[in-house]
Parts: sequence; C-alpha cells; structure tokens
Amino acid sequence: MITIPPLLISLIKQFEGLRLKAYRCSVGVWTIGYGHTGCDVYEGLVIPQEQA
Repeated sequence: MITIPPLLISLIKQFEGLRLKAYRCSVGVWTIGYGHTGCDVYEGLVIPQEQA
C-alpha cells in the first residue's frame, strides 16, 4: 500500500472540499467525501465525516 504524505492529504482536502452526501461531479460521476469516486458511491449515499 502507498503511504500518502500528510502535506498531500492536506492539499487534496483543500482543493476537493468535503461533501458527506454523494453528488454528481462536473463530468457526471458520483463523488463523496474528499473527491472519492468508484462503484461504491451511489445516489443517496451519506457518510460520516470520520469516513471521508
């Protein structure tokens, strides 16, 4: 598994922003948390901040 440096995580959080309810991004992909996408993200999904 790859270790992501804390500075990079901070930058991702800053630029992506936090969304706790799934939404369609500008290209129509379901997204949640700090920009997470994938087959596990779907309409209506809500996550706690700790999971983001």
